[in-house]
Amino acid sequence: MLRSNSMAYILVASALIFILTSCSKPEQEKSKIPEDQVRTDSLQNHSEPYVDTITKNAGNLNKDSANELKAKEKKRRNDSLRAAKKSEVKILAYYFHPTARCVTCRNIEAYSYEAIQEWEKKNKMSVTWNELNIEDSLNEHYINEFSLQFSSLVIVKYVGGKKDKWKNLEGTWKLVNDKSSFMKYVMHELNQLAKEKSLE
Repeated sequence: MLRSNSMAYILVASALIFILTSCSKPEQEKSKIPEDQVRTDSLQNHSEPYVDTITKNAGNLNKDSANELKAKEKKRRNDSLRAAKKSEVKILAYYFHPTARCVTCRNIEAYSYEAIQEWEKKNKMSVTWNELNIEDSLNEHYINEFSLQFSSLVIVKYVGGKKDKWKNLEGTWKLVNDKSSFMKYVMHELNQLAKEKSLE
């Protein structure tokens, strides 16, 4: 029994030795992969530091979304400003006179200016006052533009920077000797001009 066990051990040991020695040294060298090659092959595609592309792309998307929102908000504000400018109403008063001025001309100017100031306070709107010499070559174009024949008070309504309506207040000449009626007349005409719907 002991002898048969010894034989079995010898056979197993012999088989192991045969298997190990049957593979020649050159073949072992071929099948071996150099350590440095293994390292470089496995690390070759990871020479750059690791970047979380999902987070990076999400950050870019967030930036793009934020920029898009900013652009939309800017456009909305610009559109609102354009709409406000388009509907912005301004009233201008022009007092035209020649170089030589009489007492009546000066009274028309003074009463007109006073009436406009009073109207501004009551209506909380401003009127731009312009006093112009009609004999000055720079102002000659107003003669045809406002049908001027003598010293005149002209009120003009601008909407969105464009002249919308105007009126030459010729009644000032008839009322110049009645200051109260004169002022009521000018303020009434300003009310009418401000209330009238624009032509556009």
